[in-house]
Formats: sequence, C-alpha cells, structure tokens
Amino acid sequence: MSEQAPENTDLAILPVPLRTGGRLGSAAVAGAWAFWAGLLLLTALGRSWLDAPIAVSIGVSVLPYLFATFGALVFGLWCVVPDRRSLPVLMLAWVLSGAALWSPSVGRSAAPPDENSLRVISWNVRRLWGSAPGVVTEAQINAATKCVQGAIEEHHPDVLILLEISSNDLQKLNALNLKCVQGDYYGTGGAESAGVAVCTRGSAALLRGAPRRFVDADPWSYVFAEVEYQGEVFNVMGVHLEPYHSEAQALKAGIHGIAQGDPDGVLQLQRAGESVVRAQVDQSGALIDALSRLQDPTLVGGDFNSTPDMALHVNLRQILQDTWLEGGRGFGTTARVLGQLPVRIDYVYATPGFHVLQTMVPDANCSDHRAVIADLRVEGMDDATVGVQEK
Repeated sequence: MSEQAPENTDLAILPVPLRTGGRLGSAAVAGAWAFWAGLLLLTALGRSWLDAPIAVSIGVSVLPYLFATFGALVFGLWCVVPDRRSLPVLMLAWVLSGAALWSPSVGRSAAPPDENSLRVISWNVRRLWGSAPGVVTEAQINAATKCVQGAIEEHHPDVLILLEISSNDLQKLNALNLKCVQGDYYGTGGAESAGVAVCTRGSAALLRGAPRRFVDADPWSYVFAEVEYQGEVFNVMGVHLEPYHSEAQALKAGIHGIAQGDPDGVLQLQRAGESVVRAQVDQSGALIDALSRLQDPTLVGGDFNSTPDMALHVNLRQILQDTWLEGGRGFGTTARVLGQLPVRIDYVYATPGFHVLQTMVPDANCSDHRAVIADLRVEGMDDATVGVQEK
C-alpha cells in the first residue's frame, strides 16, 4: 500500500505590527518637530538680533547644550517608536546643523610660529585672586600672582591684553618688565579699581595709549594703544564688555523664591540682565564704529561675555578675523557658565593685515578664565584694510 502524499498547504504569515506609538507617538513626534523649529528660530534670532531680550540672549549662550539635549531626546524617541519615518530625517538634520555650527576648529591657516611672528595673549586674570571660590586670602592672591607670572614667562607674549586688573595688580607683576597702559572700567583712576590693561614686553614697544569710553554717556571704558613691532605700527584694543553681575547663588535664590511664591528675585535678575544686554549692544556698536574709522591694522582682544553665536560676533567676523577659527584646534573653551558649562567668551580678533599662524588656549588654572594666545605674522600692513567675509 503506497503512502499518501501530504497535502500542499499555504503557511499563514502573521503581520508584524509597526512600532509607531499610536496617537501618543504622533504627539511626541509633533513635539520634537516643534522643538526643532524653536531651536532654528533661536539660532536665527541670536545671530541677527543685536538688541535681543534677555531670554533670547541666555538661550543663545547655551545653544549647543540645547541642541545636545534635543538630540538625546529625539534619539530616545526613535528607539521607542523606530517605525516613525520622520525621526531619522530629524536626526540627520540635527547632525548636519550641529556639525555646521559647532564643529571643533581645525586651524584653517595653522602654521608654526617663527622668529618674526608676533605673540598676543588676551587673559581675564580676575584681579589675581585665582580660581578658588570663597573668601579671598593673601595666600590665594600670592598663588594666583605666581601662577599668572609663570604662565606669561612660559609663553613669552609680545603683546598682552589683561582684563580685571588694577594698577596695583600690575605692580605685583613688575618682575615681567611690562610696559602698560591701564584704565579702570568706570574711569575713576583708583589704583585698586579693576579695569583693562594693554602691555608690551620684549621687542614690542608701547608707543602710546589711553582708556576710552565706548559711549560718551556711559563711563564704561576700554583701552586703546599703538604698538610698534619690527618697524610696523598697529593698534591694540583691550575690550571687556559689561558683564552679567548675577552669580549662580543669586540665580538659585531667585528660583527658590519662585518655588516659595515670591518672584521678586528672578524679576530683579531679569531687569539686571536686560540692562547688561542694552549696555553690550551700545558697546559693541561703538566698537564696530571705532574699527571702521581706523587706518592701521588692529588687534582686538578681551572678554566679550558672549558666545560666538551672538549677533555681535557674527558682525565682527564680517570685518575681522577670529584668530581661534583661523588657527585654533578644538572648541577653545575659556570659561564656564555657572561654573559648569564650558563656553568660549574670550577672543583675539585681527584685521587682515595680520596672518594667523596658530591660536591656543593653554591649560593654566590661574583664573576662572583661560587665556587666548595667538601667533601672528605682521605682513601687508600698508595695504591692509578692515573687512573680510565671514567664513
């Protein structure tokens, strides 16, 4: 008896349900796209709106961290609902935008310095009090002074732009044989009043200099100097835009007050912040106007209390070279917001009469700011004019 052949039956293929999250997933994806649109709007406003409200200014100051938070949230959402087709598109847009805005500098014109190069340092030395928090002691001041002096001797700059420094502070650095012009921020002339100094040492000669007001109606000042190096004369502007005076403790106290139903602390911080923003707008406008009237090549260095995404720096990059973008490698962090988030707020700018060789931010913990050191070649001085296109 022969065996009966098995019947040919079709195997049922069960569909695999898509992981889209349903209505909740749709709402989450819509929220992600709204977040992305808000980030793009904030980026555009920050780069174009000089007189931005304090909320916009704060947002732009931490914009890279907002982008990072967004990327983490979208990636997590993508893992939960992987079949939402718009999420990989959103992730790609995030990656490309972040790379375009904040890729580490690669030193586009980086080259080793030589015997003819000019070395410039811009450094907020914090009144030689050092980076230690809390009560300032004589031991801290002495340690910070030795630290600053040692770092300057190690890097041997020709031109120094020092911020938050008084005439008496400069006397503590007299072993460096600096020739300086110093002006305090409010023009009081007090020996203990903090301000800006432009100094030279070695073969660079300080010809003349004086503090100048940014705006006639406001005493806040910068220092303008003329320097000669290897037979060439150029200008140096030491700049410290008005700082935000609210500290982390004041912000925490304001938030605590909100929790207790008392908004006065936060409102006071907001008013102070808006006042600083208005002052910075006036000062930056005056700075650009002064640059437009100069004939000789010019260096501008200092603590701008603002990140590269701000409209001020977009405008400055239209007429000056950002030496970190030209000769630095990495992110160029010089300070930390609230002592935690690394940011770049200290700069050395140069007109096209200088060729940027290299720029660095040395690891010297003498202050709550890192120094910016730029090596430049002085060339084409007679033909130099203010004006380069933003890169």
